[in-house]
This record gives sequence, C-alpha cells and structure tokens, in this order.
Amino acid sequence: MEVLSKQQWKTYRSATRCHICGKLASLDKLASYLDKDELKIVRSEFSTLSDEKLELLTRKGVFPYEYVDCVEKLQDTRLPPRKSFYSSLTGDTVSESDYAHAVNVYQRFSIRTLGEYSDLYLKTDVLLLADIFENFRESCATSYGLDPAHYYTLPGFTWDAMLNHTRVRFELLTSPKTC
Repeated sequence: MEVLSKQQWKTYRSATRCHICGKLASLDKLASYLDKDELKIVRSEFSTLSDEKLELLTRKGVFPYEYVDCVEKLQDTRLPPRKSFYSSLTGDTVSESDYAHAVNVYQRFSIRTLGEYSDLYLKTDVLLLADIFENFRESCATSYGLDPAHYYTLPGFTWDAMLNHTRVRFELLTSPKTC
C-alpha cells in the first residue's frame, strides 16, 4: 500500500475531489447536468416563484461557514464581505461571480438576516441534492431495471447491475468441501 504525501492526505481529507479521477466533485457541477424540467422537487417547493427567481436557486449557493462562529452572527442584517467566505477546507475564498450571485439572492429574496439566508441556502442545497438523487434513481431504473435506493451501498448495486447485464449464474456453494 502506497503512503500518501502530506498534500495527497490533505486532498483526501478535504473530500473536494474524486479520489480516483481527481475531478472536482460538487453539488453545483451535478446540478448543472440537470435540465430545468428535471428539477421537479425544487420547482414543487418553490412553485410560487417567478422563473427568474427560481433560476437563482437552481445552482449551488455559497455560505460563509467560518464567519458564522456564533449564533449572534445569524442576526446580521447584511451579507458579510467576500473575504468572510474564505474556507480553510479548500484554502480559497469564493469567486467574485459566486459572491455576486449570493448578493443578488440576498437582495432579490428580500432577506433580512444572515439566518434567513442560511435557511434558504440549506433548503436549496437539500432540494437540489434530492433532485439529483431522484434523477440518478430514474436513470438507473431505466438503464438497469434496478433502484439504487434499495441497496445499502453503490458497490452492491453495481454488482447486481453487472449480474443482470452479463446474465452470469453462479453455482450455489452448499458444502465447504466444494470450495
């Protein structure tokens, strides 16, 4: 087994990249693959919003996790400055365009406190993830005739998908002597 370098260990611990291919793994990336009509749960929950406002919620938002170090900061009546969106996990501050998006959401939804922004941010995150997972389930059911939600792990699901696809039949081992 290979020993990880300090940088490899840091990357592994941050879980911001796929450990196999090295590509960024993010909710925003997954959400971008869905067509607007595939965002059924988001649309259902925000059914009273205009298409323009709904569009603001169909991507991953940003949140100043490290800035909010006490409950009182959730009462702030303004979005903190961009530098407050620094993450020691990634070592980055949000991009100017992501911060501008956060400011736009804050203004367009007439948000009064950082706590209200947090609620909308979390709700949007959960609903996007739910739509992504439901799309994954539908895709797997169409492709393999299997529902990944009926499995404890993805390896168990892929094993059954392989068995269905190859139509391999294993001999049932009934005696330790047959091993």
